[in-house]
Amino acid sequence: MSSTDPRYYDFDAAFAERQPIPFRLLGREWELPATCDAGVILRTQRLMLMVAKMEADPDAEELPEDFVVDDDLSFEKMCRDMVGDETVDAWLAYEWTDTSGRARVGIPYDMLMAVTQRLYALYSGTDPDQAPAPKAKPGKRPQDRKRKASARRK
Repeated sequence: MSSTDPRYYDFDAAFAERQPIPFRLLGREWELPATCDAGVILRTQRLMLMVAKMEADPDAEELPEDFVVDDDLSFEKMCRDMVGDETVDAWLAYEWTDTSGRARVGIPYDMLMAVTQRLYALYSGTDPDQAPAPKAKPGKRPQDRKRKASARRK
């Protein structure tokens, strides 16, 4: 195919135009790459699908056989893959004082969730201002569910 073919699209040129993602957090300016590894988004979507399945059937006792539980699904691993080790380490070293005057270390959880949700939306091509807020629903926690005997575990 060539550029004269109406079906032709130059992805390289389109992606070359993307700009880094700038933002302010914890009193500092940050800049992240315009994209992240596809694995981060794919693992996150897989996890979201599993959560949706569990919400649809909160009494289910077993996880699907094809659902692999491993460190790649840890929130920290996904954050590090999305923004880099250096950035996560800086966020975890952030020192602040809570409303009772107690000294704390590490980005507050609600801030981390807000940042990662927005970045996930930007990286996955979703409008970050339209991204739904997470909803807490009662039900069994994933770790309380039994795994099928043949389910894989890494």
